[in-house]
Amino acid sequence: VVVVIGADGQPVAKSFVGMIGSPFPGGKGGTGNCGGDCFKETEPGTYESRLMPPGNYMVMVPRPVFTNRKAEIRVGETTRVTIDLRGVTLKGRVLLRGTPQPDVGVFARPQSKAEAGTQESFESLITGGSDAYGNYAIAGLKPGEYKLSTWPSNYEAAVTVLDQTETVFDINLPGGEIRGRVVNALTGEGVEGASVARVDAGKDE
Repeated sequence: VVVVIGADGQPVAKSFVGMIGSPFPGGKGGTGNCGGDCFKETEPGTYESRLMPPGNYMVMVPRPVFTNRKAEIRVGETTRVTIDLRGVTLKGRVLLRGTPQPDVGVFARPQSKAEAGTQESFESLITGGSDAYGNYAIAGLKPGEYKLSTWPSNYEAAVTVLDQTETVFDINLPGGEIRGRVVNALTGEGVEGASVARVDAGKDE
């Protein structure tokens, strides 16, 4: 059972709830992924699914802002997950040389968990993503220090989430630009339709 509470403290109706994770050994259902068609809204803001095998999962709600929480499903038990969007919203833009970047995953971990073991760090992960205009928002955070990272770009930053409604932090992705001209080594003339790829230094591929 997943309960979604909005920033105003009211249940969020007609949302989309999904799950992704791995069933325990012997669990049925393959990968354990579940889209919105797995959940039925039994009352405003309350969503129920009886299709998931036992296992460890991330429950994801993409609107009104994308957020997620961990869940463990056990045999013969009802698992209840509350996604509470009250608290501080960390928001801003994802930019590359001043240009908004869409479809970038944004991840926040409490600083105290970021240096912990892999599993604990993963379980404390709170995610968001940039929209078509490069805007991102992560809701329901408690005030404190967070480690912010992105995917696929290799970016990390320390962010202080203040005790207020919103904290604004723009993400300026690292990266330069390579420009040049592909020419024939014998004639010096430009080569039309050439393909150019970047290979990291020190790698043979």
